[in-house]
Amino acid sequence: MEAYNKVAKYIPDSSLIVDIVLEKGRISYVHDSTYGYYFAYTTDGDFKRIQVTNNRTGELHYYHFNKGKLTGEIFMVPTSKDWITNTIKEIFYSDSGVKLQVTEHLGGGKSKLSLYHSDDGSLDEIQNYKKSKLDGKVLTFYRSGKLKTETLFSNDKIVTLEEFEEDGKKVEATKVQNGNGYWLECSLDGGYCCECFIANGKLKNCHKFNDKKPIKKMK
Repeated sequence: MEAYNKVAKYIPDSSLIVDIVLEKGRISYVHDSTYGYYFAYTTDGDFKRIQVTNNRTGELHYYHFNKGKLTGEIFMVPTSKDWITNTIKEIFYSDSGVKLQVTEHLGGGKSKLSLYHSDDGSLDEIQNYKKSKLDGKVLTFYRSGKLKTETLFSNDKIVTLEEFEEDGKKVEATKVQNGNGYWLECSLDGGYCCECFIANGKLKNCHKFNDKKPIKKMK
């Protein structure tokens, strides 16, 4: 019973189990009519890896652990021998269990990366890529979840950029079109913290303010 309790939370419906295989007093394999569950342990008896296989579709779900703590998950649909091509989603966690990063592979060389704050797991930024280069929208967020910036990239170059105050009001000073313009960045405490010029899709001459400037005093 103790061995089963250790693995039970990774098995959605224990009533469907048709076979359990033990190895050295630990459950190494469980299966039902649809799924197979493979459990790998460290020498200390902690989880090292769990593989869940959908025997009907071939889909795989991996759990990875470090010192018994969940550090990552990988979802795969095997279609070739190329591991990257098969991977459709990766999730990484901090030691405290907070979600830090989610990578989604969308096919055609496209992917989406979502980044989260390490202290509370709130969404920080969403990036879109094509063939490992920024391509599409990049969104950043305030801790409240409100949109902070929306930047359009093409082949790793900035095309347009819009900045918003936390109340949703657009920062009029930030104007970037066709890869050229000016970005006056909002700080999280409600002022402005730095500025950058953008030329030919790249940041130029960025500098921070010594004293954060209140929004209400800026023109």
